Amino acid sequence: MSFRLTRRLFLTGFGAASTLALTGCVSAVSQKTEEKWIFPRFTNLGSRVLPATPDSAKPIACSTLDALSGEGLFFFSDDHGAQFRVKGQGRQKNTYLIEEKFEKGEEHGFSWGSGAVAILKNARRIQPERPSVIKIAPDGHAVIAFTDDRTLELHVKLEAYDVSGRPIREYLRTRANMPTTAALFMGAEQFPEGSIAYAATLWVEQDEILSPSRTAFTGSETLEDFSRRYMKDTPMCMRSLPGRDVQAIGVLFEKPINAIKVRRRGRWLEEAQTGNFKVYATKRGTIFCQKSAPEKLGDARWRLGWVNGTRTLSVEIPDELDALSFGMSESNRHCLLPAFSEERKGSGQRRTRQVIPTYLWKKNCKIRDAQFRFNEKAARAIEAAITASRHRREQWESENESEVTKRARALQAKKASGHARRL
Repeated sequence: MSFRLTRRLFLTGFGAASTLALTGCVSAVSQKTEEKWIFPRFTNLGSRVLPATPDSAKPIACSTLDALSGEGLFFFSDDHGAQFRVKGQGRQKNTYLIEEKFEKGEEHGFSWGSGAVAILKNARRIQPERPSVIKIAPDGHAVIAFTDDRTLELHVKLEAYDVSGRPIREYLRTRANMPTTAALFMGAEQFPEGSIAYAATLWVEQDEILSPSRTAFTGSETLEDFSRRYMKDTPMCMRSLPGRDVQAIGVLFEKPINAIKVRRRGRWLEEAQTGNFKVYATKRGTIFCQKSAPEKLGDARWRLGWVNGTRTLSVEIPDELDALSFGMSESNRHCLLPAFSEERKGSGQRRTRQVIPTYLWKKNCKIRDAQFRFNEKAARAIEAAITASRHRREQWESENESEVTKRARALQAKKASGHARRL
């Protein structure tokens, strides 16, 4: 089942509209269009703070299994909703089947650290968005296994907070710990009594390679080619996160990479190796990466090795340099490392490989997810607040969108109309 909050309230399909029966953990806006909407202020924002730490909300006792039972958890990606819950006993002891409802193409489930569109195993992509079963560990946290590869496991510990009477918009965040667009246009709506928000802590028990993009590439086929491409004058620009005084940076290899092969037990194997990057400040808004000053800011250490069958070069962020300049939040700088991996595509004569930007998630290094999940009562209140504020959002978007965006929106509407007629 797929749904979109802009068209109808998705919760009406999951429970009776008149009565609300919660299982698991239990604990008037004007429609007048404003002349000018002033965006509200938010607290605990951005990549320099520890996310999902609601100081004013009261922690409540609730097991992870209880939170996932009944109607389970609800999640919001902007104004799109998703539901994640246990639907029955699995074949093995302490395992449970998962039911997840979401709109295709939208964020859902849990974020794999800072977000990933794929996990690399043996240099090939595995989808991380098809959970199959949940196992409850002896300490009560959940271990999620996935359909595409049962060796892929995400460990999740949930913390429950009573958010009754708290402002709804404060709890709607992006993966970068910024307010969602829907939250920006909300008024002072508050969660009703019995509303629960869940903060999630995530970890993996073996190193994992995460791909954050479906399209990003470096233009190199191998890490050897990659190192030679970025040795001279034009650095490799690193992806940076938004924030005050964040310096865009680029890196250059001190020396080219050459594979080190050794013979062990009759087989040729590649040994791990390390080296240095030179780190430079770079200009923003240029087509090609350019230094903004000839002097380097410092050095960063890289390590080349194999992770789950994927040849990967990871970057250790020096303590003296800003983690946001390397695309990492401050709280995750020692758990998620910027990396570059060799990905394989195709098969036979059509098999190719390319170096793509990735992240190395270090085993047993815990990450706090910036996005909350909610119980059903809180989710109903969020939907109502989204609906009540939609007129403000639509007015602001119509007044501020560019001609390119208007044309794209019109084309999308035309395609949707044609698809509806064909149905």
